[in-house]
Amino acid sequence: MTLKRAITFDILEGAQEFPTVGLLGSRQAGKTTLSQLIFKDHAYVSLKDIETRAAATINPRAFLNANRNTSGLILDDFQYVPELLSYMQSEGNGDHTPGTYIVCGPHNSFTQELLAGYLEGNFSLYSLRSLSLRELSANYLMPSRVEEVLYRGLHPGAYAFDADPQAVYRDFLSSYIDRDVRLHGQVDNVTTFHTFLTHCALHVGQVLNVTTLAHASGISDHTARRWISLLEDHQIIFLLKPYHTTFEKRLIKSPKLYFYDPGIVCSLLKIQKDDLSAHPQKDKLFETLIMGELMKWSHQANRYKLYFWRDKSTHEIDCLLEGTDVIPVRIQTSTARTTFSSDLTYWHKLSGTQHKGFTISTQTAAPQEKEDHFALGWQFMQPLHNALGV
Repeated sequence: MTLKRAITFDILEGAQEFPTVGLLGSRQAGKTTLSQLIFKDHAYVSLKDIETRAAATINPRAFLNANRNTSGLILDDFQYVPELLSYMQSEGNGDHTPGTYIVCGPHNSFTQELLAGYLEGNFSLYSLRSLSLRELSANYLMPSRVEEVLYRGLHPGAYAFDADPQAVYRDFLSSYIDRDVRLHGQVDNVTTFHTFLTHCALHVGQVLNVTTLAHASGISDHTARRWISLLEDHQIIFLLKPYHTTFEKRLIKSPKLYFYDPGIVCSLLKIQKDDLSAHPQKDKLFETLIMGELMKWSHQANRYKLYFWRDKSTHEIDCLLEGTDVIPVRIQTSTARTTFSSDLTYWHKLSGTQHKGFTISTQTAAPQEKEDHFALGWQFMQPLHNALGV
């Protein structure tokens, strides 16, 4: 199944200006499929094969000339032979048209630095994340029940040919740990790393306590911090920081921990779909689903930063979207507090802002405009799209 991705138009724009386009993303996010769909006339070669890699290393220029056709070349897993990039740069300053080279690889600081170092800014770079709810809707794949999307998650493979989501995520995690983590020597003990991942899943949606995670996983605080940074770098998790204010000292100084994909959490915790309705982690899974969606929107709009806010009097706003203004959002789960209006009134008085808030719930009802906020269901968030301009 070929999925339409929201980033397609941006990639096409970049390919009209720069000779090289970089498409990075988490493992199995669909980079290869998307690049071959957009640039269907380009030749394709992968550097996963060790013989292909050897040929590229021995004579990079001859390798590029032999594999590129008149349209160009898609080079997959470019990070295995990064010196190829310098030959693209020298040729790109010569007779090559924009969009000649499309290079794909994992999203992390290492590959970003390779591109920046070899191509000296003469390229356009894009990041492909897991599917968004908007993309599910655009591809007519939006589940009717929230439990379905929490369990199936947002991995493209989970929506192909009625695949078993548990098998998809087991394969994803195995590939991620073996190829993206252990291969580069970033983790010594993969079993302990998997245990640490599982404890992160148990604490999803909670304020990060590094010492607790480290102790539960049998590692040092230093190792736990390093692994958290690694998971952030590879777009597995993200940390939502507390809002920085000048009008009151913050009670909460640590960020909250979220996963981009609730399907990974279900896989790590071995949660079955039939158990989700009454599962104690359901509310936090829904919270990570919506926070992940908002984080993807913020990357797309490139105008908003996300925070949460909680004061010493237990007033709380789940998410503040800060841009030209500050938009408050409450994620309304089945057991969530029903005090959003009072929290919103308190926030408006304290901050001096008056922007209407939004609640996003597990309901499927159409959006409703209330006196001080919009009440949205998880499938119908267009009013918030409009407010963010995405």
